[in-house]
Amino acid sequence: MRSPEKWSLPLLTPDVFQDEPAHGLLLRLSDRNGIPRMSVMRAMTGIDLRRVRTGHQLQVVADLAGCCTPELGALHYKKLPARSVEIRGELLRFPSDVLVHGRRLCVKCLDEEYYHRFWWDLSMVATCPKHSLVLTGACSCGTRLSWGDGAIAKCADCADGDARGAQPQPAQDEDVALDRWILSRFGVTQISEPELLSRLPITGALEIIERVAALGLAQHPSKFQFLQRSRRSIWVRGYKCIAEGRVQDALDQAYRLSRAGNDRHVDITTAYGPFWDWLVSRGGENFCSPLSRIVQTHSSAIFSLSNGMSASASRRIQTPSERDCPHEATPANSREFGTRAAHTSWTVGLDVDAIRTIDRRRPYIDDRELQGLLHVSAGQIGDLIEFELLTRRDGGYHAQRRPYLRAEVEKLLDELKAEARMSSKEQSDLDSIVTLCERHAVSLGGILAAMRRGELSVAALRRGSTGLRALLVRVPKFLNIVEQLQVAV
Repeated sequence: MRSPEKWSLPLLTPDVFQDEPAHGLLLRLSDRNGIPRMSVMRAMTGIDLRRVRTGHQLQVVADLAGCCTPELGALHYKKLPARSVEIRGELLRFPSDVLVHGRRLCVKCLDEEYYHRFWWDLSMVATCPKHSLVLTGACSCGTRLSWGDGAIAKCADCADGDARGAQPQPAQDEDVALDRWILSRFGVTQISEPELLSRLPITGALEIIERVAALGLAQHPSKFQFLQRSRRSIWVRGYKCIAEGRVQDALDQAYRLSRAGNDRHVDITTAYGPFWDWLVSRGGENFCSPLSRIVQTHSSAIFSLSNGMSASASRRIQTPSERDCPHEATPANSREFGTRAAHTSWTVGLDVDAIRTIDRRRPYIDDRELQGLLHVSAGQIGDLIEFELLTRRDGGYHAQRRPYLRAEVEKLLDELKAEARMSSKEQSDLDSIVTLCERHAVSLGGILAAMRRGELSVAALRRGSTGLRALLVRVPKFLNIVEQLQVAV
């Protein structure tokens, strides 16, 4: 294998396009010099496309292509903990949200400018909003395009193939609208975003889109295969509903479906199928305030307190006929209804704080509650378990549903806080332990283990923060610990 310093390609690509990623530039460089496969490119230059995709070897690629390194640094996938990457300010799951094997392209885009666009790699995108065409994923010979190919528009098996020779498939308007919104998050398109989605990351917004779409299907969105629908079709359906302002209509449909069952006395927790439990588990108002207000308004229209009854026993959903002609209606099984209504009294109006008050009484907690207590991501929870800072209990269904002991979590926090005082103002040499680990791509579990050994201590607590994010440490000492951990590895 020749080193990059001893090898130079005869034809360079000094111009980098605005939405061309570094690995796309490498593919264009290979294509321009007639290299048939990326494996040949790697053997000649030592550059691995997979590493370039995540921000490595950028200087080598820049030297080889004859361009500036800063131009390449703007469009690569920045690897973060918990199998996630960041690009243009959006956090994506890696590799589920990014195509790492197959390639796609828009034939009309290539006709305009012959280079690879970064958004062709996003698995959530299926069309080109500019040309209203479905992205092509195959060469003119029918072979699937891949990152092992040495050319942009053809596979490695063809001598003269060209995907631009195939007839492109027109895209549906609903699909194009969804992709136009998705790509607006990455600065590719410009649209007026629905308020319901505007303050959420792309993954959270797509989660809401799924749930809204599933309202009228009376199914949990993770069971699309039973509905004979693809996830993409669910997204299209949900985004159209949100963009047209028809979320209340979807809630109406979900309510009618719940009333069609055998249980006549539907309460707030079952009126919208699994949607209510999901919204409460995600945090209600704290997760998405506009959606919470819509649900609260809708539930208030079909929810009432009857005079002469206790608050807990009166909070139930009324049928349309009962709303039009209010009257006392006693369920056939009043005891069962009273139990259900008592639970409803805690949840009506998205009273999430009251629900959390109930949850605090439970000695065992689930993954969601654990993340809320520690204020960290699911991947960082895995780090804590790996370093034996937390343990999951063994057992059957209930043990697996709530595997963590609340007292153990609180003990861990108390040990780390020690004698630290509340910080009244920001200090330049202090930062949150969680933020530092995310910024420097360091295992949170490894740092906390070092803190338990006394190698790093909490200097102060951030006012207004909770969990591990409230722990402030000295940045220089943190960096010293990071260097020691890297040397040990």
